[in-house]
Amino acid sequence: THGAALVRAWFIDDATRMNPHLNFAQVRLGWNKNNGYPAGIIEMRDLYALLDAVRLLERAEAFPAQDMAAFRTWLGEYLVWLDTSFQGHKERISRNNHGIYYDLQVGAIEAYLGNAASFSTIMLRAYSRVLTQIDDTGWQAEEMARPISQHYIAFHLQGMFNLFRLARGMGHAEGLLSPAVRERLKTGLLWFLDHKMEAWPYEQIMPFNVDRVWPLVARAVELGVVEASDLPAAWRLDDSSGRGTCVRQRHPRHHPGLSCRDCSSFRSARPRRFRPRARSRHRHRHSGDCRSARRRPV
Repeated sequence: THGAALVRAWFIDDATRMNPHLNFAQVRLGWNKNNGYPAGIIEMRDLYALLDAVRLLERAEAFPAQDMAAFRTWLGEYLVWLDTSFQGHKERISRNNHGIYYDLQVGAIEAYLGNAASFSTIMLRAYSRVLTQIDDTGWQAEEMARPISQHYIAFHLQGMFNLFRLARGMGHAEGLLSPAVRERLKTGLLWFLDHKMEAWPYEQIMPFNVDRVWPLVARAVELGVVEASDLPAAWRLDDSSGRGTCVRQRHPRHHPGLSCRDCSSFRSARPRRFRPRARSRHRHRHSGDCRSARRRPV
């Protein structure tokens, strides 16, 4: 399959595979002796989603045994680099979203490789982050210091919820998620939801897509961090029917995070299809005096 071919190209085939490190992530030539920065590790933050896709390919028997062994070897080598490198150390001790996304990345690898004991250690560290990175009022100091604070609050919570969902998939999240941690997560989310998203009162120098909030609400309810009745009215879900109500248009939506065709508030949560840019029939690159040129860059 095409998916299996991509995995082979990036992680298995010697001629094309990526080396199992991020030594040059976010490199800037002429700076830091042309090495990457610790913060560059976050560029691999979606590895947990990739590993879910690989699991699906495995179930479809898209890989021979030797390919899967090679892929697991790559993950093991990358895990060692994350644990022993200077960049990995700096991200591991980070006290903002970078720390939680480091834990999500490392935890996803440990879960995929079946290292339950190591995964539990990572989760205990992640739970301690909740208590230090969100205060008892819900304020997230490191994220609020950013010039796009609204984005980083959502991004920070997203990383936490994804990590805790991964832990639940490992079968022991409920035992580790203490009441104190659960309450702090709840406080952080409700602090965020209590603000009007379209008129964020703190620094936010770029537009924020309000649709990003609905998946956070859905994930928090799914994980038991909040009850639907705890949510502000604008974000409340109807538990009895499994349906919510669009606050703007007052028509039903079927599930938190899914789209409603009649309301732009929920469209971004729908999986988007790739739409290639329309091409002109001309084979040459349009010049300014070409009448058939579209009024857009080519």
